[in-house]
Amino acid sequence: MFGGTAEALELARRIPGAVLLLPPGERRPPGVPGSFETADISADWLARTGVFGLIIAPHPFGAESARAAAAAADEQGVPRVFLRRPGWRAPRGARWHRARSAEQLPRLIPAGARIFAATGRDDLAALRRLNARVFLRRISGPPEPIPGVIAVAGTPPFTVREEMRLFRRLGIDWLVLRDAGGPGARPKLDAAHRLGLRVALIDRPAWPDGPCVTTAEEALQWLSRTIPSAASS
Repeated sequence: MFGGTAEALELARRIPGAVLLLPPGERRPPGVPGSFETADISADWLARTGVFGLIIAPHPFGAESARAAAAAADEQGVPRVFLRRPGWRAPRGARWHRARSAEQLPRLIPAGARIFAATGRDDLAALRRLNARVFLRRISGPPEPIPGVIAVAGTPPFTVREEMRLFRRLGIDWLVLRDAGGPGARPKLDAAHRLGLRVALIDRPAWPDGPCVTTAEEALQWLSRTIPSAASS
């Protein structure tokens, strides 16, 4: 597997003898068995490791990583499949607004808004162009100063009620996040919906063409069809 998503980690636990390659900068989570490395993926790495099937499962916004992994697999002739979880679906009556990229956020969000940004640091530059109060949660360690951004400490997981209390306390009227899908940030979306807040959801970048599954279970089915001995070993 290539990637540090929850789905990749689940597969590392379920596939005997699996090798997990994490992108540079990612740490191995506790409780994940088997072999793992942290490096850029390449055809040389695939050949050296003896990989005979590749499940590509980086963050849904990791299009460049997915593209590099696919190119390496194709160069080495290794069967591959993308594992990309579905995006979020808006509940009835939700006040969601789509942005093709972070650069579109200033067109959606009015000046003077109070924004909770549950997104990447690279997206904050667009928000700082607004005359707005921007809040960002820091999960671990002392808050690192970010110009124009107010850090709020917190330890996950967060419930819907906890997120609602936080949004009320901060006077939030806009929630900004990437459409990563999955359960991690869903409480924020549900809290925003219950409070009637507006949500700016940044669309995912396009991934390369090729076979794609959306769950760890589907990835196991692909593996059993493509490399039967691996799934049953």
